[in-house]
Amino acid sequence: MKIIGLISCVALLGSALAVPATVAADTRFEGRAKTHVTAQLKEAKEKSYKLSKNADALNAITRSRDLAWQSHASYLNSVRDDVNQLGKMFAALEEVKHDASAPQQVAIEDSKVRLQRTADSISEAIALLNDRTRNVYFSDYGEAVQSINEHTRSLHETLDAIVKLEDAKAGFEKLDLGIVANLVDH
Repeated sequence: MKIIGLISCVALLGSALAVPATVAADTRFEGRAKTHVTAQLKEAKEKSYKLSKNADALNAITRSRDLAWQSHASYLNSVRDDVNQLGKMFAALEEVKHDASAPQQVAIEDSKVRLQRTADSISEAIALLNDRTRNVYFSDYGEAVQSINEHTRSLHETLDAIVKLEDAKAGFEKLDLGIVANLVDH
């Protein structure tokens, strides 16, 4: 009877020790997955910064009225290319969104909406440029360009905020302030 009790005790102890190892492995996997999502968001933030700068330049030349329609077309093509690249980045983020923290998931969804609004404004500006026989000096075109500028700035601000939040959480985790980091997630 003592042997059966000893075997039961060893089995129970072994299973109890295995559970924390499994939990620790799961936690490490979750951490790597969130780190991967954070890295992708940082890359998208950098691309959104470039997009925002190109949109700022387009807005500036639209207000200054110094350049010909060809320059406007070039800037519109540049921002359209940036938006298309960001669209691919967000498609990849959508596939790993389940690994993201709650704030990251919200930021991904919000950024996709902002990116779509930017794309719609770009399409409108291109159509206006084509329809108005390449005339860039009318209010509808100027409003479309202003809309592009506002949407790109908003997109970049959203991505910048989530990246800063995730960096702060990582800093808390390094300091072993898990309670504070958990409060930010909920």
